[in-house]
Amino acid sequence: MNLNAILAAMSCFILLSFSHFVYGKDLVWPKPEFPPFAFMQVDHELYNKGIDQLCIHYLIDALPTSWNHAFEQANYKRIVANIVAKQNSIIAGLFKTEARIASGVNYSAVPMQVTLPNQLVT
Repeated sequence: MNLNAILAAMSCFILLSFSHFVYGKDLVWPKPEFPPFAFMQVDHELYNKGIDQLCIHYLIDALPTSWNHAFEQANYKRIVANIVAKQNSIIAGLFKTEARIASGVNYSAVPMQVTLPNQLVT
């Protein structure tokens, strides 16, 4: 089994494990325009082929086909506010912070992706 298959299976498990936080069958997948993780401009040659977007579509394929999925472009502040307001929003790749946890954002115990910490390159 290759690494991509393992990561995809872990991501699917994470989403399905936390689906009890979603109150309905209508899910919103918000993403900011943030290449290479998300290409939101319809006229861009890589539209919907960002790293996070490919993960999202993999997860959607594993969810029940009766569920409705909507995609929206938003900045991180609005995305977090919508999640805290208990809207049916799921975001791939949101960094875990103490402030977000305190505000009511639920995170998976298993990370979707591993990222090196931000560093200043000189």
